[in-house]
Amino acid sequence: MIIDTFLTTDPSTVKTRPNGSATGVLFLNIGGVAFPTEGWDDFVVTILGWWAQALLRLSVNDRCTVTVPFMEGDYAVKVLKTSAATFEFRAVNGISSGFETATGEAAARPFIDSFILQSHRILGECKQQGWWSANEDALASSLEALEYELKRFGPGTDQVASPANR
Repeated sequence: MIIDTFLTTDPSTVKTRPNGSATGVLFLNIGGVAFPTEGWDDFVVTILGWWAQALLRLSVNDRCTVTVPFMEGDYAVKVLKTSAATFEFRAVNGISSGFETATGEAAARPFIDSFILQSHRILGECKQQGWWSANEDALASSLEALEYELKRFGPGTDQVASPANR
């Protein structure tokens, strides 16, 4: 049974600072449980960059586990590719202790598609505020690589590419 899991961002909360990283709301919703908490404000572009790299790794490997940390607090999300079409998410409170506070699943392709859309909206807000840095470049580059990988597998499927199905 898939427990609906999705990433939430809010471009209207993006704040850019001279000589600093952009911050904004970013949290994971696992079956109605917000992690780390609803409205979590963190270094949104940096973390989305980590998510993009993690999703790219999950897309090109058959079975794989990645850990995506948050910058503020001792929180992370472990993402497991359980099949070509499904990701499992484990919200970890206390990275060193590995205490899981919530678990859920999502169809891989819709999760990635939503992630890409939200990331482009965050980057658009950064541009609108006249802010662009190495973090935004890294996220944009990772999104381009992720989009390329998805195009190689083809549209209209919940599956993401893996070595077995290329």
